[in-house]
Amino acid sequence: MKKGGAVLLIIGGSIGLIQAITLILGGAIGLRLGEDYSGLSFIMGWVGLLFSLSLVILGSFVFRTSELKNAEYSLCSSIIAVLLATGVFVTILITAIEPDDDDWTFRLNAMGILWASGWYIGIFLVFGVVGSILAKFGIKLQEPEPNKSIHDG
Repeated sequence: MKKGGAVLLIIGGSIGLIQAITLILGGAIGLRLGEDYSGLSFIMGWVGLLFSLSLVILGSFVFRTSELKNAEYSLCSSIIAVLLATGVFVTILITAIEPDDDDWTFRLNAMGILWASGWYIGIFLVFGVVGSILAKFGIKLQEPEPNKSIHDG
């Protein structure tokens, strides 16, 4: 269970890295072209990159060692990242609705950033939450190996 959680952490972090880099590049192009919400997209990409990188690093530590603190750090990192992505998602969703003479419509630019930004990174960071929980239970259930001395031939 520990190794499965660590692999899930590494996979979620790796795919999150790819999505964050794509978001950074898209935000940079959007900034250059003067698109709406491209600055937010660029910043969300860097934040997603940092959290995804932390998941990959912590996942490798969980895979290598049996210390519970690495699984707890990855769980905290994943939860914070998912909450940030969800907060941005909900904020953009609320601000994307604008009343237009009793007809509520969505702004298309806001919807584009909604689907391209925090939503996908948040999905892959949920893998981090699940992987951290699996690794934490796996470390707790793991039986300690008895110490063998040199003289126990």
